Amino acid sequence: YRWSKAVELDPENASARNNLAVAHEQMGEFDEANKEYERARELEPNNIYIRQNYELFREAYERKKRTDRRSGSN
Repeated sequence: YRWSKAVELDPENASARNNLAVAHEQMGEFDEANKEYERARELEPNNIYIRQNYELFREAYERKKRTDRRSGSN
């Protein structure tokens, strides 16, 4: 909730979007996490912290999508 509110108050805050993405990821909301990570990267493409978080997320997200496809889940 806190990070959602921070993004609502300042939509151009890349750090808040990164933290919101991490929160979504922790809750298993991967599509939402992906959207927030990508927006954070657009806002601050050279931010190494955001880039590292995104790369780790993408690896896990791609693995999850492959597993979902194999099991017939969406």
